[in-house]
Amino acid sequence: MKTLLFPILSIIAAIGLYFFFISPQLAQINELGLKEEEFTQSLSDVREIEGIIGRLASTYAGITQGDLQKLERFLPREFDQVRVVRDLYTLTERENVEITAVTVSDPSENRVDNSEPILQEHTATIDFFAGYEDFKDILGDIETNLQIARVDAVTFTPPKEESGDSLGLGLSSYSIMLTFYSFNNTEG
Repeated sequence: MKTLLFPILSIIAAIGLYFFFISPQLAQINELGLKEEEFTQSLSDVREIEGIIGRLASTYAGITQGDLQKLERFLPREFDQVRVVRDLYTLTERENVEITAVTVSDPSENRVDNSEPILQEHTATIDFFAGYEDFKDILGDIETNLQIARVDAVTFTPPKEESGDSLGLGLSSYSIMLTFYSFNNTEG
């Protein structure tokens, strides 16, 4: 019996040692192995992104300063309400049309969700009296304007004696809602 007691105690000690020391250590080692795989994948992704950034930087460096200025005019980094209003007045003055009202909305008024888009939308509405040919010319000027503008709505009211067209010039009342775009500056 004495000879069996030592091996039985050794087996019980080995089983206890396994369950209370070795098994938790193995679980921790396996968990660290999984974290190592995640970190290796993340490092691989970072290297891939660095390569993409390098290619984009070299492409950007290849763009001439003149082209960058054209792009800035076409799609500005910041929205300039004064410039847009001035451009709209200039477009209508070419056709000898006087704007009766201009409204420009804040981009936060156009937000549908809480995400941060790359581009911001700015809505401007212009109201004026004009003949149909002048109206078509103004729309053509808006189309060929250097800054991106989307025509969202056009409303018009035909001429009436009571609406201020007492001279009988045949001028209709027009309202054009436009959307302009600019980059969303969240960095600063």
